[in-house]
Amino acid sequence: MVGKRWNILDPLSIEQIEIKNRIISELNCPDLIAELLVRKGLIETSEIRKFFKPKLDDIHDPYLFKDMGKAVERILKAIKNKEKITIYGDYDVDGTTSTSVLYLGLTSIDAVVDYYIPHRMIDGYGLTLTGIDYIKENNTSLVITVDCGINGIDEINQMNDLGIDVIITDHHNPKEILPKALAIINPKVVESSYPDFNLAGVGVAYKLLMGVYKKLGLDTPENINKYLDLVALGTIADIVPLIGENRTFAYLGLKHILDKKNIGLNSLINLIGLSNKKIDANDIVFAIAPRINAAGRMGSAMRAVEMMISKDSSESNELAQIIERENSLRQQIDHKTFDEACEIIESKYKNLEDTKCIVVSSDDWHPGVIGIVASKLVEKYYRPSFMITCNEGVGSGSGRSIAGFD
Repeated sequence: MVGKRWNILDPLSIEQIEIKNRIISELNCPDLIAELLVRKGLIETSEIRKFFKPKLDDIHDPYLFKDMGKAVERILKAIKNKEKITIYGDYDVDGTTSTSVLYLGLTSIDAVVDYYIPHRMIDGYGLTLTGIDYIKENNTSLVITVDCGINGIDEINQMNDLGIDVIITDHHNPKEILPKALAIINPKVVESSYPDFNLAGVGVAYKLLMGVYKKLGLDTPENINKYLDLVALGTIADIVPLIGENRTFAYLGLKHILDKKNIGLNSLINLIGLSNKKIDANDIVFAIAPRINAAGRMGSAMRAVEMMISKDSSESNELAQIIERENSLRQQIDHKTFDEACEIIESKYKNLEDTKCIVVSSDDWHPGVIGIVASKLVEKYYRPSFMITCNEGVGSGSGRSIAGFD
């Protein structure tokens, strides 16, 4: 194991000390809290109060997205004409919560909605030929991607050729050439004009839903709050910065989780023994999210969506139990894979101090866990780490890195 290297912060400057003392005087907060606020650049009382207690008023207008109007009009046309809308998601927590939020929100206003999530081991990430075949056979005329699609140029061209309109909602970095979709809702697109760059995929999907609700005059406080439990879950699980709008989603959504309105999520929370606890971000990152992710890692992420959109207690309890069993299996495979990877590393790299990057491979590793294990290798060795698992001569890999190295 590589030893830890400590970076000690410089003392506050005289000017920063003056600001710190002012914050202590105005907010009557402890010295340490005031110093942390100064170091984070939060120095005005109004923004500090907003940081600690976000409100619904802090959520931006969804029409700040340049393509929001086009996207909403197409969705309303599909609802009016009873066209089939398919939500195309991703298999992690961000993707499954995005799918669930849009499904629940659109079906509640009489949209005809289906959803599809690729299988990690069979299809791989993002838009796939298998998924397009499903969409075509399912008589879909409008596809809404969530947490994926921004770089699916060929696949979206293919859907365009089939006469299928595509609305992309995503938060990943786009390439120089954008897909020819009907509308693109992504804060990282240069032309986006949206003020918050850091939204998770579920935050972007939620903004689209709020755009529809606003157009219909349904953007009441009740409806704005309605799906924030799932938005908070996906946002926190995706480890995006909890600042700006993300912080508002997390703060309000965690409160909404306590209301236990989502039957499926509540089934999982009860099963893992958190029903009498005030759920916080740590519970999501270390207890709830890994279990939901396990559905996509060990089998089909469709189960996670089925659980989160379920309106039947017995069905959601059964799905939660299946997901819990899959997570237990995932943990066993994690431990075994990590031990094997460490053995390879200790044998392969004789001098880790001089090793800049770690690459290990095996024919026997489960593709659903190598990302998790790569993260553990980074934690242990503090080196960019790549794990490759091979099947019939084809390798699929996952990499994790250290701070400051993309």
